[in-house]
Amino acid sequence: MKSNKRARREAKQLVPHVPGECLLDETRVRRVVQRVVAADRHDGPAIMSQFVRLLRLDLTGRTATIESATPLAADVQAAIEAGLTRRHGPGSSPPSHTARH
Repeated sequence: MKSNKRARREAKQLVPHVPGECLLDETRVRRVVQRVVAADRHDGPAIMSQFVRLLRLDLTGRTATIESATPLAADVQAAIEAGLTRRHGPGSSPPSHTARH
């Protein structure tokens, strides 16, 4: 239990969060992974597992799924995307559109 808490704490410290920006820098993520692998620690796999979980949560937090009963018109779709970008910043993933029938 203690090692799992330690792995979570250390993974949280590794998340390359840059204040003011909502994009993760891919090169920085690669460097962090290489550093953890090169350290050859016994809890390295646990740290990497938690690190991947945190990155996935970050990515999921910036993804939107828009569902509607009918396909959206292009102008409505563009307005929704612009509103999401304005509200959540340019780092948010483009929303995926699903028409429910």
